[in-house]
Amino acid sequence: AKNTQVVIYCRSGRRAEVARQVLEKSGFNQLDHLSGDFNEWSSNDLPIIKVK
Repeated sequence: AKNTQVVIYCRSGRRAEVARQVLEKSGFNQLDHLSGDFNEWSSNDLPIIKVK
């Protein structure tokens, strides 16, 4: 649903920002962009679950 919270991220942030803009124009209204994106998450040794 367009009123569901969505967290957007990518490796460095550029594509996530483009995706956020597209979703916003499509009517989504609860969008968050993960600060620092995946590069920062990974460099801080935060948990990562790999999909097989």
